[in-house]
Amino acid sequence: MKYNRFFNLHIPKTGGTYFRENILKPMEPYLNQNGIATDTRGEGGEGTFARTNTFHWCWYEPYVQDDSYIFTSFRDPAERLVSNYAWKALRAISYGLSPYKEEDITVENFYKWLDKHRDVYTDFQSKNLVYYNPDDSIYVEAVHKGWEKDDIPRINSFLYNKHFADYPLNKEEVFSNIKRVNLFVKDTTLLKEDQQIKLRDKIINDLGLPPTNILITNKVYGNYNPISKELFKKFTEKQIEEIYQSNPLDSEIWFTSNLFYKE
Repeated sequence: MKYNRFFNLHIPKTGGTYFRENILKPMEPYLNQNGIATDTRGEGGEGTFARTNTFHWCWYEPYVQDDSYIFTSFRDPAERLVSNYAWKALRAISYGLSPYKEEDITVENFYKWLDKHRDVYTDFQSKNLVYYNPDDSIYVEAVHKGWEKDDIPRINSFLYNKHFADYPLNKEEVFSNIKRVNLFVKDTTLLKEDQQIKLRDKIINDLGLPPTNILITNKVYGNYNPISKELFKKFTEKQIEEIYQSNPLDSEIWFTSNLFYKE
């Protein structure tokens, strides 16, 4: 198969920024020289951002073509959900949009936030693997309007709408799209230097290009948030198990190891 473009299907809080900055960007000149498009902006500026690797895209059909090489990373559903909450809360505080402090990023407030937005975040990663709306398939999570009076960080972005929240998940469609993804990895793979080299070599080989010794960097940690790690430690095993149970499809995917890349 001849591929002419590289599409990084970047699911939020799954290591996509780390992959883009440390693995994909060093490879871009080589890919471009060999006819593989990795444009970070489409025509028209912000209205068509990121055909490959800038903002978060769902299953954006114009870029999911026969000639598209697709990369996606996936994360433990419980860790990802807690991380998403902590990231939103910290951004609201950091931008001066919230009267609250870091110590307000608690397990209790996590559940307040989740109860309000459960329709959006249930099996969130799976939705990203199938959701496509021609009018609304890109979203920018860094759009914040502060916190509501009940201490719940607000969600305000292009994607978090009724259409996405109510999008009917079909398990067969999700697994079919996973099968279409050329390189489907767990986020933990991205942080291991030996695995990064293997990912680079696999991508180059899959694209039918000559081997290269392009250096992989480890300089940019994207939206790494130590607060989310500390918060996650405060959840009980029962609470974590309940998160898995309330995200059945994401959890099934995560715990089905043969779906993911192995060397």
